[in-house]
Amino acid sequence: MKYQKRTIYKDGKPFEIVFDFEDQEKDKILQMFLFEASDFPTQIREQINLVLEGKEELVESSGNCCSWDFEPEETDIWDMFDDNEETNHIVVNTKELSTLIDEWIAARKAFKESFA
Repeated sequence: MKYQKRTIYKDGKPFEIVFDFEDQEKDKILQMFLFEASDFPTQIREQINLVLEGKEELVESSGNCCSWDFEPEETDIWDMFDDNEETNHIVVNTKELSTLIDEWIAARKAFKESFA
């Protein structure tokens, strides 16, 4: 998944980092999911590893704003606040999502450490 890292500023100071995705149809839900990954990194990493390692065929879960179904090949992610069936759901490659989660966690850690 192609993205560009962007810093959000508040009162002229770096406030948050986001990934802006090239695929605009997936951007909003992927960003929401990554913030879920920030809130529940260990849980989400364990869930995705279960399917990638072949220990489970399906792991269903949810966070504060998204729900997801991890499967070995594809992951379905839903925006729990969007009732429009055309815009509330995306499908992404599970291995690519796993890599993206690692990149996101590393980027957030580096961003926060730069202010410590």
